Amino acid sequence: MTRVPRWTSSEWAAPIFLIVVVGGAAAGADLVGDLAGAVIRGLGGTLAVAALVYGARRHHAQPAGAWSLVALGIAVWVIGDALWDGLTVAGVSDGSSWWYVANTLYLSMYPTLFLAVAGLVTSSGRRGGWDNLIDCAILAFGTALVLRMFVVDTDFSGNTLENVFSAAFPLGDALLVGAAAWLLFASGMRNPSAWLLAGGMATSLAADIAWDLEMRLSRSNWDAWINPMYPFSYALIAAAALHPAVTNLTGRAALRSRSVHPARLVFLCSSLAAVSFVALVGNRHDVIIEVCTVGLVAVIGIRFANLVRDTERAFQQADTSERRFRFLATAAPVGILETNPNLEIVFANEETERIFGTSVLGFTPEHLIDRTVDDRERAVLQEAISEVAAGRRANAQIRVHSDDGEDRWVAWYGVPAQEWPGPFAGAFVATVDITLLKDAEEMLALQATHDQLTGLPNRRLLFDRLSLSLVRLTRQSGAVAVLFLDLDGFKLVNDRLGHDAGDELLKIVASRIRFAVRTEDTVVRYGGDEFVVILERILSRDAVARVAAKIIEVVSAPVQLDDEQVDVTASIGIALSEGPGDDPDALLREADTAMYLSKQAGRAQFTFFTDTAGDSELARTTAGNRHHLSALPR
Repeated sequence: MTRVPRWTSSEWAAPIFLIVVVGGAAAGADLVGDLAGAVIRGLGGTLAVAALVYGARRHHAQPAGAWSLVALGIAVWVIGDALWDGLTVAGVSDGSSWWYVANTLYLSMYPTLFLAVAGLVTSSGRRGGWDNLIDCAILAFGTALVLRMFVVDTDFSGNTLENVFSAAFPLGDALLVGAAAWLLFASGMRNPSAWLLAGGMATSLAADIAWDLEMRLSRSNWDAWINPMYPFSYALIAAAALHPAVTNLTGRAALRSRSVHPARLVFLCSSLAAVSFVALVGNRHDVIIEVCTVGLVAVIGIRFANLVRDTERAFQQADTSERRFRFLATAAPVGILETNPNLEIVFANEETERIFGTSVLGFTPEHLIDRTVDDRERAVLQEAISEVAAGRRANAQIRVHSDDGEDRWVAWYGVPAQEWPGPFAGAFVATVDITLLKDAEEMLALQATHDQLTGLPNRRLLFDRLSLSLVRLTRQSGAVAVLFLDLDGFKLVNDRLGHDAGDELLKIVASRIRFAVRTEDTVVRYGGDEFVVILERILSRDAVARVAAKIIEVVSAPVQLDDEQVDVTASIGIALSEGPGDDPDALLREADTAMYLSKQAGRAQFTFFTDTAGDSELARTTAGNRHHLSALPR
């Protein structure tokens, strides 16, 4: 949207000064005598023309030719005033042709100013199209009709030239009213220069109406306030060039939308009513009324024809846009849906139905969430929907349970139908099936934290699991035991039968270790033929010993590899922790140390690491004790 400049009070100083000086001088001119008053009015008019030329050049008002015509129109006006005042001071009789010269100068001002306004309006091309020009013609014809019926009173009998001049002034004002409306319609309703120009033309109209009424009503005492209105009107027009807004008067930023504002519809309907009114009370034998009525009917007909044409074109464009949208929505590999202001789904393409596994037309957010969205993502999606309803963009990643039994990951993107301030008008939502992407992410994460051969957690995940186990000691009873396990005789098997056989043996051993512990315990492949087991909620030392003995027993069972039976055993080192403040690295080192002592003691056994003041040795349990412990219940 185009930002409208905010004009400061200092930028109004020069225009207001000119209006006050010229208007004040014109008002005081009638108080000092005819000759002095004529001089004052001439100086005021000259000041207005000079100020207009200065302002247009200073602000680089464009087009220069149009502003030259404005200056010429005001100059002719001022010359006409000077001639009129001179004839009055000289006491020239009313029948002199010089009065006709003065009136001709006045009348020439109207087409000059109209051409100037036309130049301003059309300087940037078809500013708003023909519609603004037609509205200008409607207003001009309507004003002329009103003036002819209620202001201009002449039957064109007697001195025909005087009657023509009497009728021509209000009709010229009607032309300027139309020009002022054209300028405002095309250049925008917030430009001060446009309003000053229009105000000057409207003041001229008011002065001519007052002058004509004075003649009809024989009110010669009205001259004191009618005469200053003319200098005041061209002072307003000149002030338009002094205001900085004149720079934006013809720029493309001032271009008005072609949309029909409700005020214009009221204006058009009122014009129709004026035609009916003229038909009832107007004089059908009056040439001016007949011409203006025919012109008004013609331009109103053209205007409504344009409205019908634009409406049909808008419907065609809307239909084309809708069909294009539906084709694109059908072809797009993305789920697209649209909601109304109540967030009910009013459109959904086939991809949306595939993603959700059902038709979602008519669904509300609550219905969609309750029926399809995973419990873990419901709050996330609800927050995203609230953001869109508040007029902001939002996105979320959610899991959905479709009616066809498949679970999918979906990327959800929502935008409001309109992003500027105003009532919520609905939303557009795009949904993308990212299940494959999520599976790939999970696979990458699994490969980063798990051993590819055995599927067990690797060393990277070990420290996370052990740290979490220690933290959980703050809210659960028992201790954490770390078992460091190394296979005895694995290198011989690997060297004799090859790496493939060694890998197969490691997978079998890993499966046996997992079978020997609880599901809540963690089994990690530490590297090579080394494994680590984390036992949680250990209530006694004997419970750990039974688990260690069971692991040794299941690992020691013979394994058939390539038609050959192999035997390996396990040496285990055990470290115990009873507090969340223990260092995971220290526990692993202790268990590793105890494991090496088990190997030194004869293999196929487990050893507890102790580091207390009363026992400086490592406690050992022999293989014979192992079989005894394995017989105990866990």
